[in-house]
Order: sequence, then C-alpha cells, then structure tokens
Amino acid sequence: MKRKRKAGRPRKKFDPDGFSPDLDGVAEHLGISLRALHNARKRFAKDRPKHRAGGPYPMRAYKNWADHHGVTGRRKQEDLVEEQDIRLRRDRLRLAREEFEFEQIKEQMLPVSQFQIALTKMVAAFLAALNAFPSRVNEQLEGLSFDDRAPVLEQEVELLKKTLAGCDYLQAESNDQEFSE
Repeated sequence: MKRKRKAGRPRKKFDPDGFSPDLDGVAEHLGISLRALHNARKRFAKDRPKHRAGGPYPMRAYKNWADHHGVTGRRKQEDLVEEQDIRLRRDRLRLAREEFEFEQIKEQMLPVSQFQIALTKMVAAFLAALNAFPSRVNEQLEGLSFDDRAPVLEQEVELLKKTLAGCDYLQAESNDQEFSE
C-alpha cells in the first residue's frame, strides 16, 4: 500500500525529462490527483506510456500522453473566483445596457392620451368629410351623364382618403402645449 502525500508536505522535485519512482510523483508533476491519473490510465489504456513492473515511470512520456488525451485535474474554487467576478460584471453591464435601451424605447413611445386625442380628432375630421360627401357629390353630379360621374366620384373619394391619411393633429397639439407653457 502506497502512502499519499499529505497536504503539508513539500512537493517532490523531479526532472521533467527524468523518471518518477511512483505514480504519485507523475500525478503531482502533471498537476492532477492520483485518482484522476488512475482513471485516465484505465480509460486510455491502449496507448498509455510503458514502464517496467514496479519500476520508474517516464515523466515526459506521461506528460505527452496526458496532453494528447486532454487529461487535466479539476480547477479549484480559488481559480474560479476571478472568472465569477468577470461574469458578474459582464451580467451587470448587460443589464445596464438593456435598461438604457428600454428607457430609450419608452421615451420614443407616444403616450396613450396623446394617441387618444389624435385618434379622436382624426375620426372627427373624417366623419365631417364623410357627412359632407353626399351633398358635395350631389351638387357636382347634377346634369352629368353616367360616364362623366365616375371621375367626380373618384375625386371626392381621394379627398376622403387624404383626410383620413393626414394626421397633423399631433403637430397642432404640440404647438398648443408649447404656447401654454
């Protein structure tokens, strides 16, 4: 039974091109736990470095083998603290940017009361033009033949469409507000 290195003991010093008398030294040199090295040796058993029974383990061969298969140990919590801080700062920055964009969109939005006033004025103007439509058309159609009536009707319909499409009520409202302030 082999003894595990205690936490308080200094690390063994090995020549990276040399040999280690045991797998504990190899694991220490690779920066992984002995359990991780055993698991990797089982998983990639076909091409693991060769050694004599109970003899020295070649450090360079194990290093190349571990690099080839991506064998690494777990990172400690202290190593992850800086990454967590960076991630937290990035998330806060993203949140601030999203809040700023939301405020920009909110400022561009038309208040509901302004929209209601504009819609009321537009509908009122359209209904006034629509109510005046029959009497205006009647006067213009008197004495015209059936074929001559179509252009007059088209002209009046275009006038109604322009009344509906023209929404300059908001401009008039903003001018009224400027003078009242």
